[in-house]
Amino acid sequence: MKEVVFSQGTPEEVVPHKSRRTKGKKTSSRKSDAQIRKFMADEKHGILLKLERTDGTETSNAWKCIEKCGFTVSKDGCLLPYDRYWPHSGQSGEKLGHICSAVTFNDAKLKDLGKKGTNQFGWPTTLEVSHLCHVSMCCNPAHLVVEEAWKNKKRNYCGLEGTCDCGVTPQCLLRYRSSSSPFSLRVCTYSTRGLKNFIQSKLPDSVKVKVLSEDHYRKQDLKRANRKKRKQAASVHLKQTQENNKKRKK
Repeated sequence: MKEVVFSQGTPEEVVPHKSRRTKGKKTSSRKSDAQIRKFMADEKHGILLKLERTDGTETSNAWKCIEKCGFTVSKDGCLLPYDRYWPHSGQSGEKLGHICSAVTFNDAKLKDLGKKGTNQFGWPTTLEVSHLCHVSMCCNPAHLVVEEAWKNKKRNYCGLEGTCDCGVTPQCLLRYRSSSSPFSLRVCTYSTRGLKNFIQSKLPDSVKVKVLSEDHYRKQDLKRANRKKRKQAASVHLKQTQENNKKRKK
């Protein structure tokens, strides 16, 4: 297995709340899906997966967008999406990987998450999506549980001796990691023996996985790239035509 360094802080690609403008024109720093897949493959050992519910319920469009970019798969079973879908990315709700996963595969209700509340002791009862693996970017549904905020907070600093000792059910799977410090993960690659069976063993029984080939989206990416080139060529041609017409009028 390879080793990749991650930081749970602000990701590389932060999605701005408002479109950036330069001299009155919109500009975008967002990468295309093809560029993201190349980045994930080259830098994060990304693997293209398709997760499906065994009961036949179709996954949401939000989840399909996330999985099209690929995942880094750790030896502990964490599924890390592209950093656009991490916490602190500027996204919210179902556009965050772990939230989308909990809604899609764990039947969490998006409208119930984040509702403020306290119990008779003043403890926060806001429903949150907790990470049993303590990797805030992970979106493996087996590593996620919807629970009240006080339980989520109690999981902090769990596992000093290597096993869960916070007393919360279900138990944490890994030792607590601080969200402010980088850490390294041993990750799978396409050459990992028994890759599909390994990933399937880390998922809940209600979810099945397909491992897609590295070039699964190649034809789609080529079509999109050619369509973009034709659009740009048409735009240049239109601009030149307009300029020529102006000159003739003069």
